[in-house]
Amino acid sequence: MGVDSSVQMSTIRGNVTNVMAMAPMGEMSPMVAQGSGVAGITVEAQEGGMTVDTDVTDQGGNFTLTVSPGNVTLIFTTPMLPNPVSTMVDVPENSMVDIAIAIQPTQVVVQQMQVAQNTMP
Repeated sequence: MGVDSSVQMSTIRGNVTNVMAMAPMGEMSPMVAQGSGVAGITVEAQEGGMTVDTDVTDQGGNFTLTVSPGNVTLIFTTPMLPNPVSTMVDVPENSMVDIAIAIQPTQVVVQQMQVAQNTMP
């Protein structure tokens, strides 16, 4: 199955602002890694259950993914959590989606999302 060349790809630019992980057994408060971003988190974009792009957050917590328009599942994997967590993003054709993410032990919280049309041909 080939890629439809008439479909204009879109970009997801994201930032993981913090990760809240459970503290070791016996401790009451959660552990939080935060600051201007969290590095080393693997971010996978899936469409229809297939991986279409992957990135790892940099020192600022930033990642960039190139995807086809439609429903894209973002899966976040980090050693700070026992299991990956995910969220779904609706990505318009030929757009730039800027998204700020906070990761909790069982969910992804979208703190902010902005969609703009790409101006590049």
